[in-house]
Amino acid sequence: MSPDVLKEKHYTVEELSEIWGISYEALRTKLLKTPGVLKFEQPRGRSKRRYVTIRVPESVARTLYQ
Repeated sequence: MSPDVLKEKHYTVEELSEIWGISYEALRTKLLKTPGVLKFEQPRGRSKRRYVTIRVPESVARTLYQ
């Protein structure tokens, strides 16, 4: 990843799903497998649920939208 990526706007899944008119869950599933998407995973606590925060750099969003 280039240092310029740090200066780009980073979108949430919710923002992109609203902009593109795509369901949140469908987009989230796609983004989890997309290179260049930032994924911050919380370690599992007592519950078995995995928490992942996703941020999408503008350059990656543009590539996906084409």
